[in-house]
Amino acid sequence: PFVTTGEMSTSTQLMRVPGPPLAADFRGYRTAATESQFKGLLYLHMHAQIRLARWREEAGKGDPNGLFLCGACAAAGVDGPEDESAAIEWYKKAADKGHTLAMCYLALAYNNFDSRRLPKVTPYDPEKAFQWYNKAAEAGETLAMLGLGDSYSFGIGVKRDLSLAAGWYKKADEAGDFCGTSKLSNCYLVGSGVAKDAAQAFQLCKKAAEGGDIISMSSLASMYENGIGVTKDESAALKWYQKAVENGNYFAKERLRALTRKAP
Repeated sequence: PFVTTGEMSTSTQLMRVPGPPLAADFRGYRTAATESQFKGLLYLHMHAQIRLARWREEAGKGDPNGLFLCGACAAAGVDGPEDESAAIEWYKKAADKGHTLAMCYLALAYNNFDSRRLPKVTPYDPEKAFQWYNKAAEAGETLAMLGLGDSYSFGIGVKRDLSLAAGWYKKADEAGDFCGTSKLSNCYLVGSGVAKDAAQAFQLCKKAAEGGDIISMSSLASMYENGIGVTKDESAALKWYQKAVENGNYFAKERLRALTRKAP
């Protein structure tokens, strides 16, 4: 019921992609999950109908992507009830083989990111979460860099250090993660761990917004509207609020209405 002809074709193409086992499958999941949690779940439910047996087969051989995808399927309830306990075990096996996204998912679990379910199977252990983030970040995982930045920023699992927080956001930015760019912009905006610099905050926010970061689109519009780090420009503010609204930012919707009413 979930698979259309076009989706079946996509799954068939995945099976033909050369390279490490399940590399294309994992890339497909990650791309979808990066856009939204819903799209990640939809990807699993659609492709598991054709690919789950292969994922389990490769997981049985110790393939990190197979182990990770089996964990994601267990968490999503793809082949039965949602089973967070089983998901954690799969993620641990994948992480032990160097899978950096599995490390991040373990860190989220130990931080009780999903407070509705995960505490039942994973004890709250922010120090362990920090360790997993650190290991993944050292391997180049940008999601872990953001996790470390947040950990240092709020003192979760480690002593609070705003300078180190800004440093990790900068590493994520330099690695091409626009969420890291957005967080670094906020650091410069309020002077958190770096010298306060509205102009630098504006440039970073513009970079993130142009890169597709939805929160930054609204923030950039606000900067134009209020003349923060840039000359006031209501026309540019309207443009970026509109872009934010088109991408689902509801705060921007209210500001867009207010500015539209003011416009001559």
